[in-house]
Amino acid sequence: PVTAPVTAPVTAPVTAPVAAPVAAPVAAPVAAPVAIYSDAGLFDWQAVVEGLADVTPLTRELARNSAARSFKDGVLELELTHQYENLRGERATKALEQALQVSLGQGVVVRVSVAAASGLATPAEAIAAAEQARAAAALGALEADPCIQTLQREFGARIDRVDIKPDAVKNPRSER
Repeated sequence: PVTAPVTAPVTAPVTAPVAAPVAAPVAAPVAAPVAIYSDAGLFDWQAVVEGLADVTPLTRELARNSAARSFKDGVLELELTHQYENLRGERATKALEQALQVSLGQGVVVRVSVAAASGLATPAEAIAAAEQARAAAALGALEADPCIQTLQREFGARIDRVDIKPDAVKNPRSER
């Protein structure tokens, strides 16, 4: 007779199914609202524009080149000069509304009109004035430098121009 080895049946240990841990819902990050009023209690459009994040270049230009006339009950009245009226398209205006809603933490309706006169007080004008002031200060610092004065006196050196550029912006001509 042939005998076969006898083995006991193997049973796998029984475990109860364990539910996977469920992560608690995470709220989408919300930007801290920008301080929209100056110390004097005036609406600070430039601070609002500087606080805008994740906007397209067209939307940023609309904001920078417009002057805030009023902000009341969630309605922001902006004015553009004729030079920049092409920025006031519906798409850019809606994108600005969305960016302002995130930045200010409240719903905003933007109304853009074209001003009859030029010379509006816009964030772009303030930026340009600040850049001119920095350039004038840099030129003054160069002219006051004793080494520069010596070069001018001894060798007839002169300062042709002063260009101030942010570190993030490279001058393509300087790389040639």
